[in-house]
Amino acid sequence: MTNWYYLPDKIILDLILIIARSSMVVHITAGKLVHMSVYTFGDVVKTGFAYLNLLRQMT
Repeated sequence: MTNWYYLPDKIILDLILIIARSSMVVHITAGKLVHMSVYTFGDVVKTGFAYLNLLRQMT
């Protein structure tokens, strides 16, 4: 465990900025219809693999 309060002031401010930015949700818009975030991307990948497994079982 790092004792962050002993770090130089510049590093502490950088850490605060990183923590603040990491709490924001990052998303892109697909065709102004669908907002894609990490969570929706994960859902799309899971659904794609489910369809792939279904197709593999049918052949």
